[in-house]
Amino acid sequence: MAVALVLASTVAPSIARAQETAPPTEVQPPEVRRPYRGLFGSRPAPGIAQALDFTASLYGAYDDNVYADRAGIALTGPLRKSGWFGGLETGLNYTRHTRRLGFGAEGGVGLTTYEDEPLFTTYRAAANFNARVTRYGSFSITQAFVYAPEYRLGLFISPSSVGTFADPFVDLATDYGVFRQNSYRSSTNVGYTQELRQHASLSTFYSLSTANYQANELDYINQSAGARYNYQLTPNAGFHLGYSYGSGRYPNAPRFNLSGIHNIDAGLDYNKALSVSRRTHFSFSTGSALFYANEGATTETGRALNFALLGNANLTHEMGRTWTAALAYQRSVAFHEGFVEPFLAQSVSATLQGLLSRRLRFDALTSYTKGAVSVGTTNDFDSYTASAGLEYGLTRYLAAYTDYLYYQYTIPPELALDPRFPPNLSRNGVRFGIRTSLPVIRAK
Repeated sequence: MAVALVLASTVAPSIARAQETAPPTEVQPPEVRRPYRGLFGSRPAPGIAQALDFTASLYGAYDDNVYADRAGIALTGPLRKSGWFGGLETGLNYTRHTRRLGFGAEGGVGLTTYEDEPLFTTYRAAANFNARVTRYGSFSITQAFVYAPEYRLGLFISPSSVGTFADPFVDLATDYGVFRQNSYRSSTNVGYTQELRQHASLSTFYSLSTANYQANELDYINQSAGARYNYQLTPNAGFHLGYSYGSGRYPNAPRFNLSGIHNIDAGLDYNKALSVSRRTHFSFSTGSALFYANEGATTETGRALNFALLGNANLTHEMGRTWTAALAYQRSVAFHEGFVEPFLAQSVSATLQGLLSRRLRFDALTSYTKGAVSVGTTNDFDSYTASAGLEYGLTRYLAAYTDYLYYQYTIPPELALDPRFPPNLSRNGVRFGIRTSLPVIRAK
């Protein structure tokens, strides 16, 4: 996931320049093609070079059936129980950009309260910088820090990136607290893109993620680095060739540090509007990976080199002035915190979102993932989630909302290295509250 973010940020300047010189027959961006927006949360007007926004959300929530199976969990603090809880989240988001430079920073504080427990406080901070360092070269770097007072698990499916199979520890939202334990996390991503000629580019990246727990040997470090060459054969089709290496290790428990994943990133890319109105879009990309897996053995000597075909496909359809439906598929291989063996997973997801009226917004997501931890074994797992939400704009800067969330995963208990990791987790809950987004600075 971090790699995808880096690649997206490094190619963004190239996309922006391509749009500046694009002929009138090419597809217009969504903000131009579909300018209609709801009352709350409208985007800044075009031409804004500097912006500062204040956001806040006051919410209540109820969770039912937090654990499908509580057995075998090594707790270091109170287990999160079913019931009511509430909280407040606040944040500041600053962006500034010029023709050659871009900068952004954000920070926030979250407060969560549970029955018969002290107040939980979460802190987060992040910054990003990108620059056009040469006529055809661009550089980007992002850095993020999070402190959370809980051992938190998110979804194996990323709700913010359709079709993406994500690390369950990446998005540490207050909704996903399991039990009390301090954790400190950081994420660093660096990327550089060089346009070689009219239809070709070369991108390089490096990413580092760390997780540190109070007095625990299972602190975690995940690193990856690589390079990728892209060539556009036609306006809709191209190919890429690249290589990256990723590894996950436990610095305080070196006996768990095994070989990483060699991603031989060779494949095809395709992106095309399928309808005359250009409202239906289809894209896909292919790749491959080499990685060492257990093959059912319990020692290093029993491990073998394996090969996997990877890829993703996305289908998006725009309906009316605001509605969008999307279907996505992804096949991936990656390391995840709490495990030694790599995950080989396939996921499919669908989303629907749009405005029922100028004030009322609706969104829904459903997804399913199935795969195996290691290969050559019966260590299958599955995960699925469903969510739906309504947001009602009271004013341009204030909205009321309600969300429903359900997710569940099941993993064979003997696979988890971390004894705190619940092998079966099920969550069924509702969220409701009010949120605000106030523009403090708008400057051209």
